[in-house]
Amino acid sequence: MAHITAIASSPDKKKISISTHDDIFEEDSDEGRLTIPIKDIFAIKKDQSSYIVYYASYPATEPEAETASKSLRPTAKSRQLAELRYNAGDEALNTFFDVLRQRLDIKTIDPNTHIHAILNPVSGSRTTRKQWQDVILPMLLALNISESQIHLHLTQGTGDGSKIAADLASNVLAKAGYPIIILSIGGDGTLHEVINGMSQAQIAVNVQLGIVPSGSGNAYATALGISDPADGILRVLGGKTQPLRTIRVSFGQCTDSTSGQSWHESVKFKDNVQDPRIMVVFSWGFHAQIVSKSEYLRPFMGNSRFSLVAGFLLWWMPRYAGNIVLKDSKLFDSKSQTWKEATETTFMNGNYSYFLAAKMPELEPGFRIAPLASTTDDYVDLVLLKDGSSDELKSALYRAFDNGNHIHEPKLEYLKTKELYLRVQHSTEVCLDGEIHKIPKGGVVRLEVVKPLTQGEIAFQTFI
Repeated sequence: MAHITAIASSPDKKKISISTHDDIFEEDSDEGRLTIPIKDIFAIKKDQSSYIVYYASYPATEPEAETASKSLRPTAKSRQLAELRYNAGDEALNTFFDVLRQRLDIKTIDPNTHIHAILNPVSGSRTTRKQWQDVILPMLLALNISESQIHLHLTQGTGDGSKIAADLASNVLAKAGYPIIILSIGGDGTLHEVINGMSQAQIAVNVQLGIVPSGSGNAYATALGISDPADGILRVLGGKTQPLRTIRVSFGQCTDSTSGQSWHESVKFKDNVQDPRIMVVFSWGFHAQIVSKSEYLRPFMGNSRFSLVAGFLLWWMPRYAGNIVLKDSKLFDSKSQTWKEATETTFMNGNYSYFLAAKMPELEPGFRIAPLASTTDDYVDLVLLKDGSSDELKSALYRAFDNGNHIHEPKLEYLKTKELYLRVQHSTEVCLDGEIHKIPKGGVVRLEVVKPLTQGEIAFQTFI
């Protein structure tokens, strides 16, 4: 990218050199140098006397704070909004800002667009409302639409996000004659409710969906590389999208009590057109129990409760008996780094120390439990550890933080499948995007990647 430079003056008449190069905006003055990635600038405006550069910036971090933490998990940080003002100057300065404005990763949207934001005020650290006022709304207004075209919907409790989303799908999306953008502001639980509520409408339309992470779990945002609320809105302003593929989860009971290979053909599923959809994770056993048991500690502990429960489970090390059938699956061979195509139907039985199916690589920043997963393909990735010891599981989980290198563990199996059946031998619990569901003895769960539109469902396009 060409290097361009101009001389400007600050509101207090101090001379400042400003320049752009290599996707960077720089300001040099007697007070020092300020460097801003151009991708973090979301608006440049001019009034009668000034140019104003609006950007989203991370707060300064003390070096001691960066080195003090020994956690495997990266420290979460959120951008704050800031602005730079320069006195309007000569034609050279006008040209500089015209060129800079053209380099911004901002897409012009239809001026008739309406934005509907579904916000969970109690997600994460309960600062979502403040984020809305201080960060999200000001950035949305940079789209040059009026505030009357931005509609905020607050959830009041569990399940409320689904109700709001279902109402929007039936009464707004299905009838609107203008473009609509939906924002999910919260964590994975809020996104789960938004997707499920809209899917219940059974309407075949395309929907643009912005993911604005502000919860304690933000796996889907993490998979897209969206780090904080400001980053989520920067993706909306950029206008680039990709398909969001969901997984339909069906519950049933097997009428065949034998362990023969055809048992999955004897399953009677619940007659429910509102089968839940998931976007992040399905788990049974170890991971599901961490989610389930840590809920009892929520009133007393923060996210450290997950590590406490995990430590107890690693000491106790239960195994979970079940039968698995995979359709159109393939197995990853870590030695050759290639996929081994399996038969059309694969049968697996045993006692599992770890069972997790995911549609995205990371469940939290750094934890790449399904490193080869894609949010856009027809597969769900399956991570299995059969008859594993505590040390073997602990090693796998630690290596998941090492860029997903646990897939090279000798006993761990990593597969992709388009459809999965799980029959449990004992009553148990499973986790669907953080929600816990009880499964009776002999109960069956089926996972199937949804093909939207062709199956009469909403096709979600997420901003990336």
